[in-house]
Amino acid sequence: MSTLVFLIVKPLLTALLASVFLAYIFYPFYGWLVKRIKSKSLSSLIVCFIIIVLLLAPLFFVLNTITKEAYIGYLTSKQKILAVSDLFEQCDVNKNPLCGLVGYMGDFLNEPKVRYHLESTIERVTSYVVDSASDLVFSIPKFVLNFFPRPNRLPRKNPNPHRAVKNPQSAKLSRVAQIIVMIG
Repeated sequence: MSTLVFLIVKPLLTALLASVFLAYIFYPFYGWLVKRIKSKSLSSLIVCFIIIVLLLAPLFFVLNTITKEAYIGYLTSKQKILAVSDLFEQCDVNKNPLCGLVGYMGDFLNEPKVRYHLESTIERVTSYVVDSASDLVFSIPKFVLNFFPRPNRLPRKNPNPHRAVKNPQSAKLSRVAQIIVMIG
């Protein structure tokens, strides 16, 4: 039984421990901010924004470095493919028996179709890395904004709660309509 409970809770342990650690670290700052601002909700909002910025700022730098390295890798590999013919021409078959194989590989890599496919593969891999990094960067604000409720998704309150409902079925339909509006 306890093993089953552990297996259910196991994916949540990292998030739980990280949240306890962040709460322990930032609670003194939150207490100091409450004394200054005199509003618990505004203080907690400010602390949450600070935590989000501190966690996401290094991610922007890492993703920027990854995209630059992908572009540099693309340019370097393209230059290496273009320079591969010079490498294989320096080998002499009389001095080294492997030069025949090296010469064959050089001829194979100098064929236009092979070169085209190599270049297109390198270009696709590079564009995949850059696109994945940029998609991740642009999904971060959406992820952060999902923590806050949108105004049209908040439940609507009855402006006059003391007003008697004449038709109980219309009250049920009204409640169903409110639930559909909240879901959809």
